[in-house]
Amino acid sequence: MIRTSLIVTIFIFFPFVEKLHSKLIISEFLANNENSLLDEDGHPSDWIEIFNTSISPVSSEGYFLTDDEKSPNKWKLPNAIIPPNGYLVFFASGKDRINENNYSHANFSLSASGEYLALTFNGSPSSEFTPIYPDQYKNISYGFNTINGSEGYFSKSTPGEMNGPIDYSSKVSDTKFDIDRGFYQSPFNVKITTKTKGSTIIYTIDGSNPSLDNGTKVVSEDPQQQISATLYIDKTTTLRAAAYKQGLIPSNIDTQTYLFLDDIVTQTERPEGYPYPWVSRNGQSIEGDYGMDPNVVGKLYSLEEIKESLLDIPTVSIVTDKNNLFGTQSGIQVNPRDSGSSSEREISIEFINFENSENSQENAGIRMNGNASRLVSRPKHNLRVIFRDDYGKGTLNYPLFGPDAETNRFNSIILRGGNGNSWIHPSKNVY
Repeated sequence: MIRTSLIVTIFIFFPFVEKLHSKLIISEFLANNENSLLDEDGHPSDWIEIFNTSISPVSSEGYFLTDDEKSPNKWKLPNAIIPPNGYLVFFASGKDRINENNYSHANFSLSASGEYLALTFNGSPSSEFTPIYPDQYKNISYGFNTINGSEGYFSKSTPGEMNGPIDYSSKVSDTKFDIDRGFYQSPFNVKITTKTKGSTIIYTIDGSNPSLDNGTKVVSEDPQQQISATLYIDKTTTLRAAAYKQGLIPSNIDTQTYLFLDDIVTQTERPEGYPYPWVSRNGQSIEGDYGMDPNVVGKLYSLEEIKESLLDIPTVSIVTDKNNLFGTQSGIQVNPRDSGSSSEREISIEFINFENSENSQENAGIRMNGNASRLVSRPKHNLRVIFRDDYGKGTLNYPLFGPDAETNRFNSIILRGGNGNSWIHPSKNVY
């Protein structure tokens, strides 16, 4: 639920206002805000909550917030009276703005990868996270249980309200695969592990996100032992895995694509579990197109020539839930006219066999791109891949065009379908 404007200061006359600076603490903050609280500009800014722990009202006069230990007076709190067990909330947006009827904005933002954070008085910290607070995760706040003072993560943030029990103390370690993504000719066993003892590994092989409700579970029998899952891979497989443990934030989802050329060049036109035909939400349909072109493979070029050619060029593997592409209601492949942020779907993208570069993977968003190529009647579309903080690092750092290219940093990339120069163009004269 998105909450917007809230009055943050309760102005009530109290006969005595306490001055002791030890009574105010940073009780909760959110450093990776996607939509839990929007500022007056409609932006999901970071935020910080201040709590008055005393039974008397406390003035905020003389207090400062800072994310720099060497600069204790970085941002001065606006004057306000915080009632007993009351709260003040400030956006840490970098906008440096005082608001009378909404949360004010500090002149710094918070790092999701951890940094120093303190509430200071007379140059000294009255409440601090030092040397740095731990890594922060999307829409998961961090702070103290109001009742017992325990520290950790909250699955439900409560800016300006009493904090509930701590949900997570830390995060499950990433899953690791002993065999990396790429092309293979012979079957093999791949082992998935995590360093967190007593955790559960969940994996999928259909492109969907593994979760407590989806995928194959491998449960640890001994809470003091590390868990592993072993899979036999003998065909093209998109393997996705995550690790879970009670009281810990689940690991992120890791993806590995294993490609077998014999599968690729003979892929069926109607793979099991995929819709056929493709039907849009308005009922328009066309034949699905999943396989290699039979007029090319085996006719113009032999299977061996095709396989050799595929190994000579870089490969991009896009993995996502099939409904994100082919679902009648939400699939962008079958509803290519959809546009804007609401049409963006979360994906994993892997870069394989790029010259002089290691194979790599990033999480990103994908949506349709182009104009005429968006026609539902065309089975081939242009795609735009977008790198955002919502999905991962926010930018792609990879030598897509070689080590000597002008840049290796990308906010987005276009995967062109070559519609104007291919077999799907309505006029055969163009190709």
